[in-house]
Amino acid sequence: MMVAVRVAKLELKQRIIDSLKHSGAKDIESAQGAWENGEWVDYDPVAYPKLIH
Repeated sequence: MMVAVRVAKLELKQRIIDSLKHSGAKDIESAQGAWENGEWVDYDPVAYPKLIH
């Protein structure tokens, strides 16, 4: 399963990453993009992932 999380406040980023890891998430990626009407409008599914370790 894949999940996208929009972090609106940068100071919450690490807390969200920690929560995902605690819940068993693997291969967590970091990406930037534009959100419009609740959708990631410039998502590139073939872009090389930037994994968070």
